[in-house]
Amino acid sequence: MVDNETFFYIRRTRARPPGRAGEDERRQTYGTALEQFEELIGAAAAASPGVRPLPLFYALSQAGRAITAAYLPEGWKPAAHGLSCQDLSPASVLDVDVRIWKADPSKPDSFNAVSQAIASETPSEPVKLGALWAALPEVGRLIADAPGVQQWPDALLVLPHEDVMSPLWDASRVNASLISTRHPHGVTLADALDVYPYSDVVRAKQINDGSTVATHTPRGLALDVSWPSEEANLTGRHNTLDRIVPSAPGGDRWWRPRVGGAAMSDLMLWWVLLFGLSMLARYEPAGWNAMLDLDGNELAAHLVRLMDAAVDVVPWLVLQVLEPDYVIAVS
Repeated sequence: MVDNETFFYIRRTRARPPGRAGEDERRQTYGTALEQFEELIGAAAAASPGVRPLPLFYALSQAGRAITAAYLPEGWKPAAHGLSCQDLSPASVLDVDVRIWKADPSKPDSFNAVSQAIASETPSEPVKLGALWAALPEVGRLIADAPGVQQWPDALLVLPHEDVMSPLWDASRVNASLISTRHPHGVTLADALDVYPYSDVVRAKQINDGSTVATHTPRGLALDVSWPSEEANLTGRHNTLDRIVPSAPGGDRWWRPRVGGAAMSDLMLWWVLLFGLSMLARYEPAGWNAMLDLDGNELAAHLVRLMDAAVDVVPWLVLQVLEPDYVIAVS
Protein backbone atom coordinates (compact mmCIF):
# COMPACT_ATOMS: atom_id res chain seq x y z
CA MET A 1 0.00 0.00 0.00
CA VAL A 2 1.37 3.42 -0.98
CA ASP A 3 2.25 5.71 1.93
CA ASN A 4 0.21 8.84 1.18
CA GLU A 5 1.98 10.94 3.83
CA THR A 6 5.35 10.32 2.18
CA PHE A 7 3.98 11.35 -1.19
CA PHE A 8 2.40 14.45 0.34
CA TYR A 9 5.86 15.71 1.29
CA ILE A 10 7.33 14.68 -2.07
CA ARG A 11 4.55 16.60 -3.86
CA ARG A 12 5.21 19.60 -1.66
CA THR A 13 8.74 19.93 -3.06
CA ARG A 14 7.36 20.61 -6.55
CA ALA A 15 6.22 24.13 -5.61
CA ARG A 16 9.63 24.91 -4.12
CA PRO A 17 12.12 22.50 -5.69
CA PRO A 18 15.44 21.74 -3.97
CA GLY A 19 18.87 22.58 -5.34
CA ARG A 20 18.86 23.70 -8.97
CA ALA A 21 15.54 22.06 -9.84
CA GLY A 22 13.80 25.43 -9.82
CA GLU A 23 15.69 26.55 -12.92
CA ASP A 24 13.70 26.71 -16.20
CA GLU A 25 14.01 23.36 -18.00
CA ARG A 26 15.09 21.58 -14.83
CA ARG A 27 11.89 22.58 -13.08
CA GLN A 28 9.70 21.02 -15.76
CA THR A 29 11.76 17.82 -15.69
CA TYR A 30 11.67 17.73 -11.89
CA GLY A 31 7.88 18.00 -11.63
CA THR A 32 7.09 15.65 -14.50
CA ALA A 33 9.55 13.00 -13.31
CA LEU A 34 8.09 13.03 -9.79
CA GLU A 35 4.55 12.78 -11.19
CA GLN A 36 5.59 9.71 -13.18
CA PHE A 37 7.38 8.32 -10.12
CA GLU A 38 4.20 8.52 -8.04
CA GLU A 39 2.01 6.98 -10.74
CA LEU A 40 4.43 4.13 -11.34
CA ILE A 41 4.66 3.37 -7.60
CA GLY A 42 0.85 3.26 -7.57
CA ALA A 43 0.92 0.89 -10.52
CA ALA A 44 3.48 -1.30 -8.73
CA ALA A 45 1.29 -1.45 -5.62
CA ALA A 46 -1.63 -2.70 -7.72
CA ALA A 47 0.38 -5.10 -9.89
CA SER A 48 0.87 -8.82 -9.30
CA PRO A 49 4.33 -10.01 -8.12
CA GLY A 50 5.06 -11.28 -11.63
CA VAL A 51 4.82 -7.76 -13.06
CA ARG A 52 5.74 -5.59 -10.08
CA PRO A 53 9.55 -5.28 -10.62
CA LEU A 54 8.95 -3.39 -13.89
CA PRO A 55 6.99 -0.39 -12.54
CA LEU A 56 9.11 -0.43 -9.36
CA PHE A 57 12.39 -0.02 -11.22
CA TYR A 58 11.08 2.53 -13.72
CA ALA A 59 9.47 4.50 -10.89
CA LEU A 60 12.86 4.75 -9.20
CA SER A 61 14.49 5.63 -12.52
CA GLN A 62 12.11 8.58 -12.91
CA ALA A 63 12.78 9.72 -9.34
CA GLY A 64 16.45 9.65 -10.31
CA ARG A 65 15.76 12.18 -13.04
CA ALA A 66 14.29 14.54 -10.47
CA ILE A 67 17.32 14.02 -8.22
CA THR A 68 19.85 14.75 -10.97
CA ALA A 69 17.85 17.81 -12.07
CA ALA A 70 18.13 19.10 -8.51
CA TYR A 71 21.71 18.28 -7.61
CA LEU A 72 23.95 17.79 -10.66
CA PRO A 73 25.53 20.86 -12.27
CA GLU A 74 26.31 18.93 -15.49
CA GLY A 75 25.08 15.72 -17.08
CA TRP A 76 21.72 15.92 -15.33
CA LYS A 77 19.80 14.32 -18.25
CA PRO A 78 21.23 10.77 -18.42
CA ALA A 79 20.40 8.64 -21.45
CA ALA A 80 21.17 5.07 -20.33
CA HIS A 81 20.71 2.86 -17.27
CA GLY A 82 24.42 2.32 -16.59
CA LEU A 83 23.74 -1.27 -15.53
CA SER A 84 23.53 -4.61 -17.31
CA CYS A 85 22.96 -8.31 -16.64
CA GLN A 86 24.83 -10.83 -18.78
CA ASP A 87 23.27 -14.02 -17.39
CA LEU A 88 19.63 -14.21 -16.32
CA SER A 89 19.50 -18.00 -15.98
CA PRO A 90 21.08 -18.88 -12.59
CA ALA A 91 19.31 -21.42 -10.41
CA SER A 92 18.63 -18.82 -7.71
CA VAL A 93 17.58 -15.18 -8.00
CA LEU A 94 20.25 -14.44 -5.40
CA ASP A 95 23.01 -15.36 -7.86
CA VAL A 96 22.06 -12.94 -10.63
CA ASP A 97 25.02 -10.64 -11.34
CA VAL A 98 24.57 -6.96 -12.18
CA ARG A 99 27.45 -5.15 -13.87
CA ILE A 100 27.94 -1.44 -13.20
CA TRP A 101 29.22 0.61 -16.11
CA LYS A 102 32.21 2.87 -15.67
CA ALA A 103 31.08 6.49 -15.53
CA ASP A 104 31.58 8.39 -18.80
CA PRO A 105 31.03 12.17 -18.50
CA SER A 106 30.41 12.41 -22.26
CA LYS A 107 27.56 9.86 -22.02
CA PRO A 108 25.99 10.19 -18.56
CA ASP A 109 23.97 7.22 -17.33
CA SER A 110 21.32 7.16 -14.64
CA PHE A 111 23.04 4.96 -12.07
CA ASN A 112 26.32 6.86 -12.04
CA ALA A 113 24.62 10.25 -12.30
CA VAL A 114 22.32 9.66 -9.33
CA SER A 115 25.19 8.12 -7.33
CA GLN A 116 27.21 11.26 -7.97
CA ALA A 117 24.29 13.52 -7.07
CA ILE A 118 23.84 11.90 -3.64
CA ALA A 119 27.53 11.11 -3.00
CA SER A 120 27.06 7.33 -3.00
CA GLU A 121 30.07 5.17 -3.86
CA THR A 122 29.80 2.96 -6.96
CA PRO A 123 30.94 -0.68 -7.08
CA SER A 124 34.05 -1.52 -9.07
CA GLU A 125 32.95 -5.10 -9.75
CA PRO A 126 29.71 -6.97 -10.55
CA VAL A 127 27.37 -7.43 -7.61
CA LYS A 128 24.96 -10.27 -6.87
CA LEU A 129 21.34 -9.63 -6.03
CA GLY A 130 21.79 -11.70 -2.86
CA ALA A 131 24.52 -9.36 -1.58
CA LEU A 132 22.36 -6.30 -2.27
CA TRP A 133 19.32 -7.85 -0.62
CA ALA A 134 21.24 -8.91 2.49
CA ALA A 135 22.72 -5.41 2.89
CA LEU A 136 19.38 -3.61 2.97
CA PRO A 137 18.23 -3.08 6.57
CA GLU A 138 14.50 -3.13 5.82
CA VAL A 139 14.50 -6.48 4.04
CA GLY A 140 17.85 -8.20 4.59
CA ARG A 141 16.87 -9.52 8.00
CA LEU A 142 13.71 -11.06 6.51
CA ILE A 143 15.82 -13.57 4.58
CA ALA A 144 18.33 -14.37 7.34
CA ASP A 145 17.21 -18.01 7.34
CA ALA A 146 16.79 -18.37 3.56
CA PRO A 147 19.00 -20.87 1.69
CA GLY A 148 22.29 -19.41 0.46
CA VAL A 149 21.98 -16.05 2.19
CA GLN A 150 24.52 -16.64 4.96
CA GLN A 151 27.41 -16.06 2.55
CA TRP A 152 26.68 -12.33 2.39
CA PRO A 153 27.11 -9.88 5.30
CA ASP A 154 23.99 -8.25 6.68
CA ALA A 155 23.19 -4.73 7.77
CA LEU A 156 23.99 -4.49 11.48
CA LEU A 157 21.45 -2.99 13.85
CA VAL A 158 23.18 -0.24 15.83
CA LEU A 159 21.98 0.76 19.29
CA PRO A 160 23.81 3.96 20.33
CA HIS A 161 24.59 4.15 24.03
CA GLU A 162 22.90 6.95 25.94
CA ASP A 163 26.01 7.48 28.05
CA VAL A 164 26.33 11.23 27.76
CA MET A 165 25.24 11.93 31.34
CA SER A 166 27.82 9.64 32.91
CA PRO A 167 30.78 11.33 34.61
CA LEU A 168 32.92 8.59 33.06
CA TRP A 169 31.75 9.40 29.52
CA ASP A 170 34.57 9.60 27.02
CA ALA A 171 33.42 12.38 24.71
CA SER A 172 36.03 11.46 22.11
CA ARG A 173 34.30 8.12 21.36
CA VAL A 174 30.81 7.17 20.12
CA ASN A 175 29.72 3.96 21.85
CA ALA A 176 27.13 1.54 20.48
CA SER A 177 25.98 -2.09 20.45
CA LEU A 178 25.88 -4.09 17.19
CA ILE A 179 23.37 -6.86 16.49
CA SER A 180 23.69 -9.23 13.53
CA THR A 181 21.52 -12.01 12.12
CA ARG A 182 24.68 -13.69 10.80
CA HIS A 183 26.39 -13.63 14.22
CA PRO A 184 23.52 -14.05 16.71
CA HIS A 185 25.88 -14.59 19.64
CA GLY A 186 27.70 -11.30 19.11
CA VAL A 187 31.25 -12.37 19.90
CA THR A 188 32.17 -13.74 16.44
CA LEU A 189 31.04 -10.47 14.86
CA ALA A 190 34.29 -8.80 15.96
CA ASP A 191 36.18 -10.81 13.33
CA ALA A 192 33.79 -9.92 10.50
CA LEU A 193 33.77 -6.13 10.53
CA ASP A 194 36.33 -5.48 7.80
CA VAL A 195 33.66 -5.38 5.06
CA TYR A 196 31.93 -2.39 6.69
CA PRO A 197 32.86 1.27 6.05
CA TYR A 198 34.93 2.89 8.81
CA SER A 199 35.86 -0.52 10.18
CA ASP A 200 39.49 0.64 10.28
CA VAL A 201 38.66 3.01 13.15
CA VAL A 202 36.09 0.91 15.03
CA ARG A 203 37.13 -0.54 18.37
CA ALA A 204 35.41 -3.53 19.96
CA LYS A 205 35.03 -3.50 23.73
CA GLN A 206 37.36 -5.99 25.42
CA ILE A 207 37.70 -7.41 28.90
CA ASN A 208 40.98 -7.67 30.80
CA ASP A 209 42.28 -10.72 28.93
CA GLY A 210 41.74 -8.98 25.57
CA SER A 211 38.72 -11.02 24.49
CA THR A 212 35.38 -9.64 23.39
CA VAL A 213 32.13 -10.48 25.10
CA ALA A 214 28.49 -10.33 24.07
CA THR A 215 26.21 -7.97 25.95
CA HIS A 216 22.47 -8.34 26.48
CA THR A 217 20.19 -5.69 24.97
CA PRO A 218 16.39 -5.51 24.58
CA ARG A 219 16.92 -6.41 20.90
CA GLY A 220 19.21 -9.41 21.47
CA LEU A 221 22.86 -10.28 22.08
CA ALA A 222 25.24 -7.63 20.82
CA LEU A 223 28.87 -6.63 20.40
CA ASP A 224 29.85 -3.33 22.02
CA VAL A 225 32.01 -1.08 19.84
CA SER A 226 33.01 2.56 19.53
CA TRP A 227 34.10 4.97 16.83
CA PRO A 228 36.10 8.20 17.24
CA SER A 229 33.77 11.19 17.42
CA GLU A 230 34.14 14.03 14.92
CA GLU A 231 34.18 16.42 17.87
CA ALA A 232 34.26 15.76 21.61
CA ASN A 233 30.69 16.97 22.17
CA LEU A 234 27.07 15.99 21.49
CA THR A 235 27.05 17.56 18.03
CA GLY A 236 30.15 15.61 17.04
CA ARG A 237 28.58 12.43 18.38
CA HIS A 238 25.38 12.90 16.38
CA ASN A 239 27.28 13.83 13.20
CA THR A 240 29.39 10.69 13.54
CA LEU A 241 26.33 8.49 13.90
CA ASP A 242 24.61 10.12 10.90
CA ARG A 243 27.70 9.60 8.75
CA ILE A 244 28.53 6.01 9.70
CA VAL A 245 25.13 4.53 10.58
CA PRO A 246 22.34 6.56 8.92
CA SER A 247 18.82 5.71 10.00
CA ALA A 248 16.29 3.76 7.94
CA PRO A 249 12.48 4.12 7.83
CA GLY A 250 11.26 3.64 11.38
CA GLY A 251 14.22 5.44 12.93
CA ASP A 252 16.57 2.51 13.61
CA ARG A 253 20.24 3.01 12.79
CA TRP A 254 22.06 0.47 10.62
CA TRP A 255 25.65 -0.16 9.61
CA ARG A 256 25.53 -1.30 6.00
CA PRO A 257 28.27 -3.54 4.55
CA ARG A 258 30.18 -2.63 1.42
CA VAL A 259 28.79 -4.28 -1.70
CA GLY A 260 31.09 -4.77 -4.66
CA GLY A 261 33.75 -2.95 -2.67
CA ALA A 262 31.60 0.20 -2.33
CA ALA A 263 29.70 1.88 0.49
CA MET A 264 26.45 2.38 -1.39
CA SER A 265 23.50 4.34 -0.07
CA ASP A 266 20.24 2.48 0.54
CA LEU A 267 18.70 4.21 -2.46
CA MET A 268 21.39 2.88 -4.79
CA LEU A 269 21.29 -0.60 -3.24
CA TRP A 270 17.59 -0.68 -4.05
CA TRP A 271 18.32 0.75 -7.51
CA VAL A 272 20.60 -2.13 -8.53
CA LEU A 273 18.42 -4.77 -6.86
CA LEU A 274 15.24 -3.59 -8.58
CA PHE A 275 17.08 -3.33 -11.91
CA GLY A 276 18.12 -6.98 -11.64
CA LEU A 277 14.60 -8.10 -10.73
CA SER A 278 13.10 -6.05 -13.56
CA MET A 279 15.50 -7.66 -16.04
CA LEU A 280 14.36 -11.10 -14.90
CA ALA A 281 10.69 -10.16 -15.18
CA ARG A 282 11.16 -8.58 -18.61
CA TYR A 283 13.52 -10.98 -20.36
CA GLU A 284 12.99 -14.26 -18.49
CA PRO A 285 9.28 -14.13 -17.59
CA ALA A 286 8.88 -17.91 -17.35
CA GLY A 287 11.92 -18.26 -15.09
CA TRP A 288 10.75 -15.29 -13.00
CA ASN A 289 7.32 -16.86 -12.52
CA ALA A 290 9.02 -20.09 -11.41
CA MET A 291 10.97 -18.10 -8.82
CA LEU A 292 7.64 -16.78 -7.51
CA ASP A 293 6.09 -20.25 -7.18
CA LEU A 294 5.04 -20.34 -3.52
CA ASP A 295 4.60 -24.11 -3.63
CA GLY A 296 7.96 -24.87 -5.22
CA ASN A 297 10.47 -22.17 -4.32
CA GLU A 298 11.66 -21.46 -0.78
CA LEU A 299 12.52 -17.86 -1.70
CA ALA A 300 9.17 -17.06 -3.33
CA ALA A 301 7.47 -15.70 -0.19
CA HIS A 302 10.60 -13.64 0.55
CA LEU A 303 10.54 -12.17 -2.97
CA VAL A 304 6.91 -11.11 -2.61
CA ARG A 305 7.66 -9.54 0.76
CA LEU A 306 10.68 -7.75 -0.72
CA MET A 307 8.55 -6.11 -3.40
CA ASP A 308 5.84 -5.23 -0.87
CA ALA A 309 8.50 -3.44 1.18
CA ALA A 310 9.85 -1.61 -1.89
CA VAL A 311 6.49 0.09 -2.49
CA ASP A 312 6.81 1.90 0.86
CA VAL A 313 10.58 2.13 1.38
CA VAL A 314 11.61 3.53 -2.01
CA PRO A 315 9.39 6.66 -1.77
CA TRP A 316 10.74 7.30 1.74
CA LEU A 317 14.33 7.09 0.47
CA VAL A 318 13.53 9.48 -2.38
CA LEU A 319 12.00 11.92 0.11
CA GLN A 320 15.14 11.58 2.25
CA VAL A 321 17.15 12.95 -0.68
CA LEU A 322 14.70 15.68 -1.68
CA GLU A 323 13.67 16.93 1.77
CA PRO A 324 16.11 15.58 4.38
CA ASP A 325 15.00 18.01 7.10
CA TYR A 326 11.53 16.46 7.15
CA VAL A 327 12.91 12.92 7.30
CA ILE A 328 15.21 13.84 10.19
CA ALA A 329 12.29 15.41 12.07
CA VAL A 330 10.14 12.28 11.93
CA SER A 331 12.89 9.64 12.34
